[in-house]
Amino acid sequence: MARPKAKAPARQYHISGQSVVRIAGRDIYLGKLESIARYAALVVVYQSNGLTIPEDFDPATLDERVALLFKLLQREVAKFSFVADHESECQTLLRIEFQEIPRP
Repeated sequence: MARPKAKAPARQYHISGQSVVRIAGRDIYLGKLESIARYAALVVVYQSNGLTIPEDFDPATLDERVALLFKLLQREVAKFSFVADHESECQTLLRIEFQEIPRP
């Protein structure tokens, strides 16, 4: 009996300092600083395609998905009154969490 696929592939450290994910024998390099956000975007693609990556998948599209996730996160966080009172502090925390990904 074959081992079931993981719901989220393992993110590993490469000797170059980048994070890397191996899916179906294919290594996808996620970069150094933005690797956590890019990993989250990759997991969304992986899970939405039935635990696989499309043949025509381009890792460069992860940056667009990260920008979209960042925008959605800002919209959700803005619903809380705490954010309205401390908006600049929350934006700083978001930028730190996502390794200073530029605002879309």
